[in-house]
Amino acid sequence: MYKTKYLREFMQGPVFNYLKKTNVSPEFLTLFRIIFAFITGIILFFGNYWLSLIFLTLAQFVFMIDYVDGPLARYRKRFSTVWQKADRVMHYVISALFLFAITISYFIKTENYVMLTVGIIGFLAIIYTLLLNILWYGKLGFPLTQEDKEKSKRENTGILTKFYSFLGIDIPFSLFFIFFIFNLISISIVFFSLLKTVIFINKIFYLRKWQKPKKR
Repeated sequence: MYKTKYLREFMQGPVFNYLKKTNVSPEFLTLFRIIFAFITGIILFFGNYWLSLIFLTLAQFVFMIDYVDGPLARYRKRFSTVWQKADRVMHYVISALFLFAITISYFIKTENYVMLTVGIIGFLAIIYTLLLNILWYGKLGFPLTQEDKEKSKRENTGILTKFYSFLGIDIPFSLFFIFFIFNLISISIVFFSLLKTVIFINKIFYLRKWQKPKKR
């Protein structure tokens, strides 16, 4: 939590002030981050440890662009809900891509069907979480009222939210990244799959709670 706070303050402070003086567009920053993530995913798929480590290390810094492209778009009056929604979707797609890539590359090397199964479960958990979010913000009538937003904020301060903030793949020095540094690929697969599966299950229970009719 504190790590995220300080990184956000740094990116939205000195970095944002610098970008305001340039001609760099927020759309370019978003596209650059997405393209770099896809390239990193492809590198992970081929299973070259040192090349993967280089790109994952660079990705930790590239992903911090996520903290500044939105504020820059608002500053230049180019904010777009289309870009915002696309950015949210890409968070899930990139996570799924990374997990799928290391799972397949690890399976090709080891033929370990247990790790393959674990990785596929985590991959599907990410995809289904994305689909739930699309359903949530679409057919279920979101955005929430202000009262519901305050209630949601209070109920999302538990231990799962704090751990998710710390362990998210786009946060530098996450455990996923640390495991990969020490070539603990199997632990990376188990850890990330377990985390995403727990988040998916939590999302289902949370969604069901919001679907319940309010008592008058």
